[in-house]
Amino acid sequence: MRLLLVLAACCSGCLAARVLGLFPTLSRSQATSFTSLMKGLAARGHQVTVVSAFPQPAPLANYTDLDMNIDGDGLYAAVMKGLMARGGDRSWNPEIFRRTLSTLQMTAEMTDMALMNPAFQQLLKSSDSQFDLVVLEAFASDALLGFAHKYNASVVAFCPSAGYPWVLDSVGNPHPPSYVPSVFLRLDRGMSLWQRVVNSLLEVGLKLLREWYLVPQQDRVMRKHFGHLEGLPHVSELQARTSLLLLNSHAAFHPPVPLLPHVVPVGGLHLRPPGRLPKELRRFMDGAQSGVVYCSLGAGLRSADLPARARDALVRVFSRAKQRVLWKYEEALPDQPGNVKTGTWFPQQDVLAHPGLKVFVTSGGLLSLMEAADRGVPVLGLPVTLDQQLNLKRAREDGYAVTVDLANLTEHSLARALGRLLRNPRYRRAAQERSRLLRDQPLSPLERAVWWTEYALRHEGMPHLRSAVLHLGWAQSLLLDVAGLALGSGLLGVALAWHLLRRRLSVERRAPTTTNTQSQRDSSPSGLKKKGDDDRHNSQ
Repeated sequence: MRLLLVLAACCSGCLAARVLGLFPTLSRSQATSFTSLMKGLAARGHQVTVVSAFPQPAPLANYTDLDMNIDGDGLYAAVMKGLMARGGDRSWNPEIFRRTLSTLQMTAEMTDMALMNPAFQQLLKSSDSQFDLVVLEAFASDALLGFAHKYNASVVAFCPSAGYPWVLDSVGNPHPPSYVPSVFLRLDRGMSLWQRVVNSLLEVGLKLLREWYLVPQQDRVMRKHFGHLEGLPHVSELQARTSLLLLNSHAAFHPPVPLLPHVVPVGGLHLRPPGRLPKELRRFMDGAQSGVVYCSLGAGLRSADLPARARDALVRVFSRAKQRVLWKYEEALPDQPGNVKTGTWFPQQDVLAHPGLKVFVTSGGLLSLMEAADRGVPVLGLPVTLDQQLNLKRAREDGYAVTVDLANLTEHSLARALGRLLRNPRYRRAAQERSRLLRDQPLSPLERAVWWTEYALRHEGMPHLRSAVLHLGWAQSLLLDVAGLALGSGLLGVALAWHLLRRRLSVERRAPTTTNTQSQRDSSPSGLKKKGDDDRHNSQ
């Protein structure tokens, strides 16, 4: 028995790896998911180094931060403030392609700027650092794959959503437009014919966008910063070598889609067991006889930046509520009601776990919705961004959310929505059903993410799980070459049949003319005379 324990300890030590995490995002909520994975790997004994704008507040064992020293929260909040002033993101289907192009262009510029940051420059200029695994965000920052070539390391990509089309294409994962709605469209899970046409056209357009714009753009950025490395391959080749793609998705929140073995959903990996609330906060919530309403627009959105019209409507509705209200509000609140407690930050997962919490007022970020569903709390959504609107649309379909359009928010519409959630028990029952679906799995999302990451390390990049579609062009993967051959063969057959039919008709048109001419000659006088002479000649 002791020998087995020694062998197990030795094997565990052999698996310890040097892991580099590259997360230049300005979104704290996205950084939360990424760093949850990195902390999980550090807890397993791996030596973890993370480059981001959000370092850990306290030192962790086996975890080293390379701080980008930029105000990610401030920059992100400035962008969101302008969006809230316009009543949220109002751009939908007609402008989606242009907006996607603009977003990808902005992300490429941010990746370029990030690679000039001293934290990244420290890695670029270092000649003695070495890593076995590179973990990076999967959105539009593929230029960072140059680090995988520099260190000859395996790659794990982490997508902060259920998977953008160009991200899935980069690892060869199918997403058939016949029944998988685009993440950019407000389409139902059962699409009509016209919706499938629109979905298919967008799918082809995004494939062309990736092939002709995104990949060349990322390759240019990569060569700008890694061009000095010997044998640097094209960025598309580095994409195809990705060992593992982790998706921040779960069947409790997203429709079922086909996934390759090395594309693993780990939605909810940031979730943790509830902790003990701070004493003052616990006293406030415990003393609420009618329960508590919790309002927070998330880590990247400030309630203080809401338009005055929306803020005043919230204040008036909260002041008339029987419940106590806990509100993440970052400044002094004008005319603050007596039943409202404000603060710049609250331990959200612990607040949502309190048995007296009745409703969660949120902008609808994916992590916040996962936390609400995990605790079985119904949601009142005030979406600002496009992805929040799509998240809340699914939550409404699943029955645990009511949404109020920020651009048209009034005191009446807000009070009506809050009243529905407080009075109708079906919303809480639907939220509790989401909780059961989310929790009913053999491993926690974090345990699953760590296991697959270590699997990639044990099997040196997992080449045995890569799809053969990576060796095909996008036209071949869509069977456009087969369709073209079938169409060409069909057209050739039709042309040949038409040609043969025309020849037959031409012959048939000429045959009656010859017969009629012969009949006319036989019926003429000269013809009859000649025929009589022939008869006499034959009789002789």
